[in-house]
Amino acid sequence: LLAKQAHYVATSYSSNLLKRIVAFGLGNRGRCDVFSGDSGIVLVRKGEPDLAIETKAIISVELADHAIDRGVEADGLIRINWLNGEIQVSTFIRAATRQQQKMIFQKFHSLAAKEAIK
Repeated sequence: LLAKQAHYVATSYSSNLLKRIVAFGLGNRGRCDVFSGDSGIVLVRKGEPDLAIETKAIISVELADHAIDRGVEADGLIRINWLNGEIQVSTFIRAATRQQQKMIFQKFHSLAAKEAIK
């Protein structure tokens, strides 16, 4: 377990960040627990299907201040850019605290960097 009580904000198409992906329950915001290991990232969502992102699918990880219709303070969101099949998507999460955000970002960023080296 990397973090408890984070917030899943949205998943959108990377080419059109205003277009929310709603399939598989991805359209609904909510709390999630964040897990991460060598094989990837898992967001265990409350009341919605979990979201698993394999390490090999991760393109990059960055900080953001908005996702679709949700604006926050500067660098208040973690944006995971990844491939769902051949489609590039972006998933946004918000940590409960700045310390938690830093820890999640560092772990996700290291996964993306390891994959880039391969």
